[in-house]
Amino acid sequence: MKRVLFVSIAFPPKKDPECIQTARYFHYLSKTDKFYLDVLTSKSPTLFMPEDPTLNKYNCGWDHKYELKILENKYLSFIQRNLWESPLILPDTKAHFHRQWKKAVSMINNPPDIIYSRSYPLSSSVAAYKLVKYFKVPWVLHLSDPWEDSPLHQYSPKGKSYHKIWENLCFNQANAICLTSQKSIEFYSKKYPKLANKFQLFPNVFDPSEIKRNRYQIRDKLRIVYTGGLAGTRSPNTFLEGLQQFNKVSGMSNLLEVIFAGPCDRKMQAVIKKFNLSNFKYVGSLSLEESIKLQRTADILLIIDSHIHSEELSMYFPSKILEYLIAQRRIVSLTTKNSSTAHIMSQLGFHSIDLEDVDEIANHLGFLADKLVSKSYSYFQIENVPEEFSASYNANRLAELLNNV
Repeated sequence: MKRVLFVSIAFPPKKDPECIQTARYFHYLSKTDKFYLDVLTSKSPTLFMPEDPTLNKYNCGWDHKYELKILENKYLSFIQRNLWESPLILPDTKAHFHRQWKKAVSMINNPPDIIYSRSYPLSSSVAAYKLVKYFKVPWVLHLSDPWEDSPLHQYSPKGKSYHKIWENLCFNQANAICLTSQKSIEFYSKKYPKLANKFQLFPNVFDPSEIKRNRYQIRDKLRIVYTGGLAGTRSPNTFLEGLQQFNKVSGMSNLLEVIFAGPCDRKMQAVIKKFNLSNFKYVGSLSLEESIKLQRTADILLIIDSHIHSEELSMYFPSKILEYLIAQRRIVSLTTKNSSTAHIMSQLGFHSIDLEDVDEIANHLGFLADKLVSKSYSYFQIENVPEEFSASYNANRLAELLNNV
């Protein structure tokens, strides 16, 4: 059997969206029993990646697990990100991870036959590149979000140059490059036409073991649930304006119950506080297990995308869609026109609303309330969860790729 070195700072039981995706892919890859799997990750605590004990079920199946301690603290990280662009934090504030690649070599008991890496953070990719050059083995690079062209990062000319160089180095070195959306493949195939045959679709996934029959519970109120982070350009402001308008105009505010859960930065906490809505509640951060329980109580599950002005760069695939699918409830997304989210939602038969359209949000809330009043309960129940987004199905595809590279 081949020995695979799995390189990812984002690895369970750390908790963030990339950690959860990594956990699902790794868990089902280990179940194929086709490889010896060694893991190279960061030691906990890792800044902004708190541990979630409910993810420990995925922290197994490896032959060896190697951990590198990243030197970081939130105050230094803030200074480095906002006041002083240092080469010490490129490609990101986890850069101490890739700078320890020689230490990683000294820790690894058995040299790998192939390396598989997952980014974000991008330092996982840079570390993998250095290890690939050292061990002289094939490399499958997974990139969950755009690199040099990320619309969510404001790079200086110096930073932009660094990312351009490293994206080019890594893409040329990798034998295969896994991307999460068809729009990402189209973008990078256009950017790197000579590398177009390297790009492969490996979407974000759900854990099929978490699919449990979720029968619809008839209630007097329609419950809308959002579970996820709110920071940067991912804001609840437009939705809450739409809810406020619905409450004032419809006379049906008593029919809606809206619950938001997840981490919020200070700016987004201020946005939430400025609205005083009787049918809205923010409950703070939850564990993955608690989030799933809350999702299963919903009638409607809400996606809020980051606001990306470039249609071409709206290629993100929110992993939240997959968590929502297994709750077996209808999903509504607030996104931009022709984004990856909009395409996937259309593919799944769900409704998307423009991020800035307050009137449409209010109107759609009225439409949903009417469904409740007319007792159209079947509208909220989703029966089929498509296998193409299953972790088991895609881990088997990944196993085939790793064996054939």
